[in-house]
Amino acid sequence: MRNIKLLLVGLSVPLNICMASIASADVLLLNDYRSYEIDGSGGSTLYTPSSAFADWELGYQGNNQASSISEAAFSASGSGSAYSDYSWSESQSIFDFTFELTSHYELTVNGLVWGQEDQYGVGNASSSLYQGEQIVSNSLLYNQAVSTGYGYEEAIVNYTGILDPGVYRFRTIANPWTMVASSGFEVTGTLTPVPIPAAGWLFGAALAGLTAVGRRR
Repeated sequence: MRNIKLLLVGLSVPLNICMASIASADVLLLNDYRSYEIDGSGGSTLYTPSSAFADWELGYQGNNQASSISEAAFSASGSGSAYSDYSWSESQSIFDFTFELTSHYELTVNGLVWGQEDQYGVGNASSSLYQGEQIVSNSLLYNQAVSTGYGYEEAIVNYTGILDPGVYRFRTIANPWTMVASSGFEVTGTLTPVPIPAAGWLFGAALAGLTAVGRRR
């Protein structure tokens, strides 16, 4: 009976280590690229959060960005506009950040992007997930976009996937183009640790079997 107890203890050690490694895994926030940009005949202005990953809210001539980022979740809404006549102006709202996973996590993102064309403009908006720091097509994991050249259009943002350990970039942008157009977005996301893999359950089954054998003896 004593030998069985020692074996049980020996089997429980790797199981406990496995559970501890999952519990201590973290999401590391790396770079905050959020901005609200204005360009036009009157000059250019760039707005950014006062500090990286701080809750941020900015309004400008009816357009905005309001966003929040943490290790477990994020949310953002934003809009931009374009106008061209004797003078011209364009504004764009950019929700963009990178993060690193030290273990497997499930990412769930929901929301929408929309565009409105009013007069010879294009209502552009998109929401994308990249693997790695760079915005390049061969690292694109998900993309939903509208490019509205007539009337109003919207598209649902809906992504759920298991992400391997590594660096990722999430970028959502409203960037309408002159003459007269507007666009915007609303997105929310959550990061959830993936449960202990099947190997953990095998340890549990082994422990239960050895316990039963010990009782019969």
